[in-house]
Order: sequence, then structure tokens, then C-alpha cells
Amino acid sequence: MPDDDKTLSEEKPISDGKPVPDDNTLTKLVTFTRETLRPEGLEAPIEADTPLLDLGVLDSLKTAILLSHIRDELGVSVPPIELTVANFRNLRNIAALVDELAIAPTR
Repeated sequence: MPDDDKTLSEEKPISDGKPVPDDNTLTKLVTFTRETLRPEGLEAPIEADTPLLDLGVLDSLKTAILLSHIRDELGVSVPPIELTVANFRNLRNIAALVDELAIAPTR
């Protein structure tokens, strides 16, 4: 079984055109997901690029828990329009979205 403690800087760079997230945001999301959202019996490690939806890491309840964590711990509210498969495909995309929303002007 691969090591879950692999450093984020060792992982491959983002390839889908999303901005590169802040390492601090990404690290916090990876840690929270590993500790709180990991499905029972999941053998695969949870890394920045782990396909969360494909592996069943995120479902509707766990997405709500993650959104609450992002709001409470990172101070960012994710609007419903941003709840897309592309944005929640993996933790790297989620972190990029959180960072983008954190600097976006409020409407």
C-alpha cells in the first residue's frame, strides 16, 4: 500500500488548466479528507489528485461535511453554482477553487 504521507510537492503538476492551489490550502484539505472522509475499506491512498468521486470518497453527505469544513476552517463559502464534477474531481481542484473564491470580490 502506498504511503499516505507523500509530500504534496512530489505529486504531478496540475494538468486541466486550473490554477495551482496554495500548498497550505491543499495540505489542509488532504489532511482533513484522509482523517475524516476516507471510506471504510478504501485501499488507495488519498492524495491531491485522487479521483474523489470515482473512488466514492465524496458522496452527498461527505460533500456537505467538506463544504462545512471549508467554510468553518478556511473561511470560504462555496456557492452552489461551483459544485461541479470538474471542481470536485480531486483535492487539487477543490483547493484551487477555494483559493480562487478566497480572493474573489464578494457579490
